[in-house]
Amino acid sequence: LFEERPDHDQQNQPIVIYCSGGACEDSHMLADKLWGIQFNNVYVYKDGYPDLVTRGGATRKGPTP
Repeated sequence: LFEERPDHDQQNQPIVIYCSGGACEDSHMLADKLWGIQFNNVYVYKDGYPDLVTRGGATRKGPTP
């Protein structure tokens, strides 16, 4: 992420993290790590990917989604 967002303004752009929802803590752990390295606008989609798809959220597949 440092290569993609090298300056302070870019680091303040929102990042939404999700995993499989429910009891999955992976997204929370990643959010904590990002917060610790100065990515200050981090959100966790707590209901996860299955909920995102159910609600018609945009998804992409492939080598560079």
